[in-house]
This record gives sequence, C-alpha cells and structure tokens, in this order.
Amino acid sequence: MTDVQAPPTLIESTGPVAWSTLVALARWGQDLCVTITLPLDADPPIVDRWLQDALAEAAHRVRAREDAPRLERDAVLRLLADAARNGVHPGPGATGLVLVAAPGLWAAIELPVAVERHVHLAEVPYVLPLLPARRSGDRYAALCLSEGSVRYFEGDGSGLASVDVPQLPGDIGGIVWDEALAGPPEAHADRLRRFLRRVDYAVVAHLGTAEPLPLVVVGEPELTARYATASHYPWVVAVADAAAEAWTPTRLHQRTWPEARTHLRAPLQAELSDVRMLAPTGLTVDHPDDIARAARNGEVAALVVAARWCRPGAGTDARGADALATAVVHTWRHRGTVFVADDEQLGPSGVVARLRS
Repeated sequence: MTDVQAPPTLIESTGPVAWSTLVALARWGQDLCVTITLPLDADPPIVDRWLQDALAEAAHRVRAREDAPRLERDAVLRLLADAARNGVHPGPGATGLVLVAAPGLWAAIELPVAVERHVHLAEVPYVLPLLPARRSGDRYAALCLSEGSVRYFEGDGSGLASVDVPQLPGDIGGIVWDEALAGPPEAHADRLRRFLRRVDYAVVAHLGTAEPLPLVVVGEPELTARYATASHYPWVVAVADAAAEAWTPTRLHQRTWPEARTHLRAPLQAELSDVRMLAPTGLTVDHPDDIARAARNGEVAALVVAARWCRPGAGTDARGADALATAVVHTWRHRGTVFVADDEQLGPSGVVARLRS
C-alpha cells in the first residue's frame, strides 16, 4: 500500500503527454483514486466554477466510500481541498485538464485535446482522455542534414516547428579531422564520421528514452544513408533529396509527413492484421469487461481502442469506458502495448485485445 503520510508525488505535464507520465500514472492503483477531467474552453471564472463543482463532487464521493481505509480517504480529501484553494492556472494552448488524486499522488496534466467534465472514482486513474494526447501519437521529428547546414524540427500532420537541440552542430565547419590520416579523402571521411556522430549524439540525447518518434532524415543521398546506418536512434527514416538544404519548413513538412505517417501507422496496421488473423483461434477478446479481466491477469499483449472511447460526447457507455480505462492501465503494467485506431478500423465494440498465447 502507498505511504499515505508521505508528501505526494507530483506530476505536472503540459502539451503532448510523455510516456514517462503515463507510466507514472499506471503505477498507482489498488488505492482510492480520483480523476477529474475538465474542459478549459470557457472564461476563467466559468472554468473555476466547474473546477470547484467537480472537486466538491469528488470529495462527497470519497467521504461516501466507507469501505476504503480512513487514512486513504483523508489523504485524498486533503489533496482535493488544496486544489479547491489554489484553483487552476492553465497555460496557453491547453484545451483540457486532467487531475488525479490518490494516496501519495497528485497529477495536473494540461492537454491539447478536448475533454468533458467528468469525476471518476476507481482503483486506477481514468486514462482514456490522455491517449489522443500521447507524445508519440502523430508526432515525428525531421532532420534536414547537409555538410553546410543542420536543422531539426518536430511536428505532426499539421506542420513542423524548428526546435533548438543542445550540442547540435550547425554544420561540418567546426569538426576537425585526424591529421595523422594518409591524405585528403581519408581525412574528409574521418571528418564526416565525426560530424555525423556529433549530430547523432545530440539528437539521441534530445529525444531521450521516451516512446520513440520516427526521425525522418532528409538530405544528400550518401549522407542520409550513412547517418541512418550509423545512428543509435531506433527509428530513422532516410529520405534522399539533395535540394532539401534550401527547403522552407512548409516544403520540408510536405515532403516528410507522408513518410512519417506511413511509419507511424505501421505498428497499428500490423496489430490489426494480427488480431484479424487470430480471431478464430480464441486469442482475441472484444468486450470491455472481458478485456479488463484479462488485463488484470496480465494476459493482454496488445490492446486496440477506437478513438470514440477517448472523445467527449461520442456516445460510449460509462461502464464500458471504466472497464477500458482499467484495461489500459493493467495492460501497461504488464508491459503490453496500447493503440488508438480510427473508429471504422474496429468492429461494433470499438475495442479488441490480443491475448498472450
């Protein structure tokens, strides 16, 4: 059981949700857990009233849980009272807010996607609204690479934005060569190796250990091929085009997004193919309650959820959504994979799980 007397673990997140945030939330469970989702698309006084109403409802429901230990209830009530006093102060661009209060945990996660007002009380956080905002959802990175220029961008289907990467060289000019080498061709090859290694180290350090984004590397054919071969990053897509050095971010996006989208969709498409093939074998489940039971037992290898389960006002039933939120958390805990698919890619239930054989 969580130490309810210790100061709470604080999780604060803005923008696309990092894998580390989801993992931290998935760790919590088997305790009293309150999740509040709040839309931010209104004037601040209205949002504050929504927040106060939601916090009051959550506190009432926690007090009514006489089956939960008193220390756990008191710990959660203190967190809710603190939030009621402090209010919320969302940053620019946030359209939704998810608050999670559990013994030893307080999370405030601003989202760039819409949510509806909802108070959820269960043994696990209500994570469905977070799935569309996952950092690896439709996001990718683009590296425009030449000896004379290195530019790094991140974005999604709507466009690319330049990102400053620490220690990323701007060109090959600052890279010295080994003077002990025999002649100019060998010296240049050594200089090129050092240059690409410096670029790779900077990019890998920047992207870190979160769920990987596809990195589309665009430039002169030989250079991009050498980078893709030598890189330590696990998801490099080489696009050969010697004219890329002069491209605007708009032109770079037009050229790289189709490549990124194909690679982003590949794992989901492979999973959908697998579950269709395995459907007659009994190794797939498509009812939320059955999936939740299997996930608790560590039997779910992969879970595919239709986007409508994650959207506000999409007509999904509350009980099914609760079961799926539980299934997602337990799938992560047992090192399974969770995908979000377009509604038309799944059957009537809008969900399917592939079981471990």
